[in-house]
Amino acid sequence: MNNDLPIRKLNRLREYDYSKGGYYFITICTLGKEHYFGKVENEIMIKNDFGNIVEKQWLWLHQNYQYVELDYYVVMPNHLQ
Repeated sequence: MNNDLPIRKLNRLREYDYSKGGYYFITICTLGKEHYFGKVENEIMIKNDFGNIVEKQWLWLHQNYQYVELDYYVVMPNHLQ
């Protein structure tokens, strides 16, 4: 075992069966909270090429995994939620 790796906190409930259907709230953040996906101008998100790729790949999940149902989502400058 490599002792140089940081100790990570568990981000799953020990007793929960994640194979069951349900809603999951997901947030994916960029490293250092850098604004890689675009910018907000006049309270409107303007996606750049990377932001468009993120959105396309999010929608790809349902197209390739029929059991995945996507609900509301938003691409922001430094994260997807």
